[in-house]
Parts: sequence; C-alpha cells; structure tokens
Amino acid sequence: MTMQGKRGRPMSKKDDGPKAKYSQLFPYLKEHKGQLGLAVVLSLIGAVASLAQPMVVGQIITAVTDDKPLGTIILALVGITLASAVTSGFMYFVL
Repeated sequence: MTMQGKRGRPMSKKDDGPKAKYSQLFPYLKEHKGQLGLAVVLSLIGAVASLAQPMVVGQIITAVTDDKPLGTIILALVGITLASAVTSGFMYFVL
C-alpha cells in the first residue's frame, strides 16, 4: 500500500539504505586536511570583508552629510568588495 501526500499524489519512499557514521568519514577528511583548513581561513576572511562593507558604506554616508572628500573611502569600499569576491570565489574553488 502506498502512502499518499497532498493532492492524492504518491509520496516518495524514504531512503532506508546504509548510513555512514561520522567516525567513518574522518579518514576521508584527513586526506584533504590542507584544503579544508584553507577553505575555513578563506571563509573567515570573506566573512570579515562582507561585514566590513556596511561599515564603510556608513562612513561614506557620514562623509557625504559632513561634506568631506570621498576618494579614499570609496577606494576602500571597492577594495573590500573585491577582496570579498576573490576570497569567496577561491573558497568555492578549493571546496
């Protein structure tokens, strides 16, 4: 007897196949320890760069309201945005 979901369609059967335990996965992870470490570091750098962007945008808004020059702040924002994009892209490549 098949189970039926919403609208009378048959529900897909849950996979009851063998499951791996975490302890069985560690040998495979150890083979790629360097790549995983690099991915973690790149992820942290990307997160910091992503969190810095709104702070720099806030400084740009403050500089506009105070009628101050924007050149260096905008260059900083462009640099942070590029750093975030490069580190995120490289992290996904490593993974």
